[in-house]
Amino acid sequence: MTSLEFESLHERRSVTLKEATSNRAVRELMPAEHNPRPREPVPADRFLTMFVPEAWSPARRFSFFLGPPFPETRRLVQAARAAENRRQKFCVLADLANHLRPGLSKDNEELESTGFTSATNSKRYAAVVETLFLELYSSLDVIRTTLYEAYHPRIRGLPRDSTERLLRRVSEGYYGPEFPEPLLHPLSSAFRTWYAELRRVRVEISHGDIGRCHIDPSSGRVVYMHTNLGPPERSLVIDDLEAKVEELAVGVRDLVDSVFSFLCSELQSVEVQLPCGFFRGRLYERLVAYSDQLDFNSGVCYSRWWFEIEPEHLCPMRKRCGAYSR
Repeated sequence: MTSLEFESLHERRSVTLKEATSNRAVRELMPAEHNPRPREPVPADRFLTMFVPEAWSPARRFSFFLGPPFPETRRLVQAARAAENRRQKFCVLADLANHLRPGLSKDNEELESTGFTSATNSKRYAAVVETLFLELYSSLDVIRTTLYEAYHPRIRGLPRDSTERLLRRVSEGYYGPEFPEPLLHPLSSAFRTWYAELRRVRVEISHGDIGRCHIDPSSGRVVYMHTNLGPPERSLVIDDLEAKVEELAVGVRDLVDSVFSFLCSELQSVEVQLPCGFFRGRLYERLVAYSDQLDFNSGVCYSRWWFEIEPEHLCPMRKRCGAYSR
């Protein structure tokens, strides 16, 4: 899998993000983590925008608007934030894997020229990719914690510490009508298709040695081998490691998005105070209620009461911001 394909694991998470990043004007308003351009020092007179709902994942939206009918407990807040944090960490590790990949060719060259290789680059690359598997499973743990904190004790039998038990129970029809019907299919489908493979890899690499990687000269693909992950008579061999990571990452991403999209749809329309951005050292905010049609014009400006009496801090976005005009 090429670098572009690895990056697509987070770029493809929503069509709205693709559309947003294709527009230069919107890119300039996007927070640095979503802006594909090289980072540059932000001029003191530029408004650094933080309110970009078009670019937010469902998990990020839920973490910002968490409220009724869900309990605003500390663990639920942490779980909602962790879903987005895990995604960000996966992206960082995927970028690192892309950076390390060319080193695999150096191991091949060393082996051909000397008949021996220390496989240093292979171990580095394998360690990072194995961590990607761990991050993917951690995202599933976040789903389990989120559902437990959001719905217990209303739904009996929700496991607090076993993701496998949650998915298996959903797949077996363990829960009654009190369990959200829109979540039954994505959770049970994950359990029946890719979950077992991800769980097996996660368990072994959590307690075992680092696997080995090399580039197949004929196909150019990265081949992965691990002595602990296969049956007793032979090691596990993945002929296209990058494709396997992408397959599992897409499955996890779609499941996380499905769960948090449903949770967002359940939120009541209650105004919350959110940051718009920074300008000349000041934080600018707005009041906004959750909607599935949020954009930069949503809500009502909350900071105009003070910046309108401080000319040097007048919001530079006010003339094109619908929140200010209300």
